[in-house]
Amino acid sequence: MDGIEPEVPMERQIFDRVANGMATIQQAVAADSTDLLIASYSSGFNANMYRKLAEIYEAVDGRRVEYDITWSPQLRSAYEGKWKPLLFEGRAYDLVRVAASELEKAETYPDSVLEGRIVVLKSDTPPGLDEQAEFEHIITLYWEREKGQQVKVRVPLSPQQYIEACDAHKEGQLIRIHGVPEKAGKYWTLTKPHGFSVVPNK
Repeated sequence: MDGIEPEVPMERQIFDRVANGMATIQQAVAADSTDLLIASYSSGFNANMYRKLAEIYEAVDGRRVEYDITWSPQLRSAYEGKWKPLLFEGRAYDLVRVAASELEKAETYPDSVLEGRIVVLKSDTPPGLDEQAEFEHIITLYWEREKGQQVKVRVPLSPQQYIEACDAHKEGQLIRIHGVPEKAGKYWTLTKPHGFSVVPNK
């Protein structure tokens, strides 16, 4: 119906994530680094997907493989305008194998409470009134994993939460959020985030 966004089926959500993962591989090859591959595992590919891509490349005896996606005109995607086919060859193969190995070393903690000041704000696009949830809105804060040992943790937020986090950062306020801290390679990310709030100044 006009004016009503159609419900996004699970298949489209999966392929949006596939598109994001493949775009990240392109960026990683251009940068000649696995950092992006490891840091984006919660919104792109995980270790299993990287292993599968490597196996496909090996199965065709190291010949380059091109991956492309054709988007349905009936259902818009945040990725269709910037999508480019992925040409998977030698350097991509090397990088995804290293990323898979690093992600397989992941550490997971139980549901925890993180509280602190924001040290990094990152958003793919400024969150506005349209509440574009398909774009990534990330903050980074310190978490005391063990007594006297602090690590930086990336925390994904909704657009509205990100706006509140920006305001809290400007005012020097603490934020509090619950979730499951996970380490993949050298990066920590808060998964299953919930209970976000800004701590009032005393």
